Amino acid sequence: PRILEVIEETVCFGDPAKLRVTAEPGVIINWYFNQSDTEPFHSGNAYVTPPLPFQTTYYVAAESDQGCFSQR
Repeated sequence: PRILEVIEETVCFGDPAKLRVTAEPGVIINWYFNQSDTEPFHSGNAYVTPPLPFQTTYYVAAESDQGCFSQR
């Protein structure tokens, strides 16, 4: 599975951000706090962060219906 586009939003410290991902049809987008996490904290094409007090990185991976994953 492939992630086609990551749409980032730049916000001021203390504001939430809306992050969006587009992928190939039929894949699930999983969101992770760390690159090494094994369980996603969210699934879906969009994620609205809580207010961000500092620069934050999130990781996403596309999962196919066969259980294959893209790189994060």
